[in-house]
Amino acid sequence: MPVRIDQTNEVYHLDPALSASGAKTIAMQSPAHFKYAKRKVTTAFDLGTAVHTLVLEPHLSSTVWCGPETRRGSAWKDQYAAAAEEGAILLTEGDYQIAVDMANSVRSNAAAMELQKTLRILKSAHKCCTPRARPAGPRACFGRERRRRLQQQGIGRTPTP
Repeated sequence: MPVRIDQTNEVYHLDPALSASGAKTIAMQSPAHFKYAKRKVTTAFDLGTAVHTLVLEPHLSSTVWCGPETRRGSAWKDQYAAAAEEGAILLTEGDYQIAVDMANSVRSNAAAMELQKTLRILKSAHKCCTPRARPAGPRACFGRERRRRLQQQGIGRTPTP
């Protein structure tokens, strides 16, 4: 199955299809662990979602909120409720700074930015097909010339013996 680059993180997680994490759970534990597991919500997941948003969906950066210094008290509870209502992620000041620093680190990495640029190219090429006629993967709808140019740049090559 190809990487889904035409969905937001939120839509991806709402999709009933098997996720990569779900497949790992089934492979490393059992189908029962996957089916009956209680999904945990942790600060680490919030931090990861925030970094994902800041790096891969920068147009949604306003949905990552910097909250109070700690999660204690009514200030946190009030802001958490407001963030939940808006569909935003609320982080403590320290976690917010970590997320911003991580996102800046990824953006300053040339290889990471080249990969992100490649994903944008694949995403825009994938949109050339109508939903009904869309092939199985994003590379299938490339024109022959465009595919040749990308392969000359080392993008889209498959390893062969």
